[in-house]
Amino acid sequence: MFSYIILGSSFMGSEFAEEVQAARRWRIGSAHDYRYLDSTQTSLASRVCTSDGALILSTVQATVVNHINSFLGLEVYQFEPGPFQPGVLLCLLCILLWSFCVYKEFRNIFFSVEAVWRLPRSTRTEYRDNSLRSLSKGRFHLVLVSFVIRIIIATVLLLAGISWLARTTSITELMLNAVALNAILDVDEWLFAGFTPVSVELAVRNLEPIKVRYSRLRSQVEAFVLFLLLVATLLLPYLVLLQPLGETMKAVKWELCGGNQTFILAQNVETQVIAGLRTSSDPDLGELSVMERAVQRHKFEDPNIMPYLISFSMGKAEFEAQRTQSIEDNQALWTACPETEFLRPGGLLYQDPVVSELFYTRLRTSVAMLGYFGEVPGCAEVRDYCDFPQARLLRMMCGDTCGCTQALSQPFHKVIRGGCTESCLRLAETEVQNLECRDHDQDPDVRWAAGWDVYPEAMGDFFSTNITETVVYPAIMSVVSSMKARGCAGFQDPALRFEISSSNDWCAGFPPLYRPLAWICPESCGCLGPERPSYCPSSCGVNATT
Repeated sequence: MFSYIILGSSFMGSEFAEEVQAARRWRIGSAHDYRYLDSTQTSLASRVCTSDGALILSTVQATVVNHINSFLGLEVYQFEPGPFQPGVLLCLLCILLWSFCVYKEFRNIFFSVEAVWRLPRSTRTEYRDNSLRSLSKGRFHLVLVSFVIRIIIATVLLLAGISWLARTTSITELMLNAVALNAILDVDEWLFAGFTPVSVELAVRNLEPIKVRYSRLRSQVEAFVLFLLLVATLLLPYLVLLQPLGETMKAVKWELCGGNQTFILAQNVETQVIAGLRTSSDPDLGELSVMERAVQRHKFEDPNIMPYLISFSMGKAEFEAQRTQSIEDNQALWTACPETEFLRPGGLLYQDPVVSELFYTRLRTSVAMLGYFGEVPGCAEVRDYCDFPQARLLRMMCGDTCGCTQALSQPFHKVIRGGCTESCLRLAETEVQNLECRDHDQDPDVRWAAGWDVYPEAMGDFFSTNITETVVYPAIMSVVSSMKARGCAGFQDPALRFEISSSNDWCAGFPPLYRPLAWICPESCGCLGPERPSYCPSSCGVNATT
């Protein structure tokens, strides 16, 4: 029964070679799916292959990788094992141990057959003075049949045990499996000790041994045969089972972890574009991400106090809306410019306790996303971060400090997509109508040169690429240099009038990226002529008429 169970597929399990196909399916199906990107911006493939202990997904694949590394003695990023492979060596030793146990059984059977063979055979079995004098022919044949059955069972167990041990990929389970197999061979001893009548046990114990001749030549031949058996026991399992297993393990690890692990993918259903993102190569970055800091900060805090980085929603529906809404939809919730109405005395929401929790939480989150984790008492302390392309949330909270409310501030990112709320932009539109209709590039409060320094990085963020590696980068830097030197007058040059990558008129603005530069340079943008373009400030219409 043990032999039947051990040889069954439910006990043996599937061939490890099947893991190659399973690993391939996992790698192309789940390992680089954007949905499994963790808070440290690390792909699932990287986390599995670096044995991240915080995994809650693909734990089967992580276990396989750990077993392969331990079995072959591989490091995390190593795919070719060295000469010393702990699992192969231990498996070979366990197979040798198991084989010795079965060989012991074979030897006992052989000695028993030899002893029975030497007994005289008669019509009746004669037992006298604790010694077998003769054995009946019926008993003799029955004993031989039992020996044949024992040989068959031992052979089946030997092959099944070796096969099972050679399929054990966990180095920690090898010794346990070897010991478990040894227990099977002791079943007959336990049955004899537990269920045989005492009289029979005493008779067996008191039975005189049967003498067998043992010559020197026989001893030498036996030693030679046992040596050959030992060599065969080492070589055959290694060549037939363990070496192919090692190659299969290498193939499985390559399918799971080979090549580039540091990217994730998602497909836009509407555009059918497959979007990719390069990720971190190591989940253990040492430095916590903003989301991890939020958890670390809030997990032991009183839930009733103001959260430091987390904007809590009132219910699940609000949470889903906050999680998926666009920046335009999020800005629509702010009917007033947050900084001017909440922080400034006289504002409609000045120091409102409800708005306070929402405002300061988002303000701290906005600068944390930019790498600043200190205390943030107000917007003035983080002014230097305003022009970063990723500072959208900061420009939403600190619209006045970041220039969203000021008509003559540098124009890049001063649009809804850049984070400026519509209420803040309306303040800038109101201000521009009251400005004198002339070029303001030389005004001391206009950061003309600093604004053009933002241009290359803003374009790179807009097109989601490293702009320095594109062929238009030299042309962009040429425009920056020319506009810094020529000021607003540069817009009178047809070669500089249009932004080179999008072909949009600088004076008219580009709503996704920058507002009209005609606000700063109305004169050079042609706002004083009889046919005033629509992007010109209304104040220029008055000047043109007079």
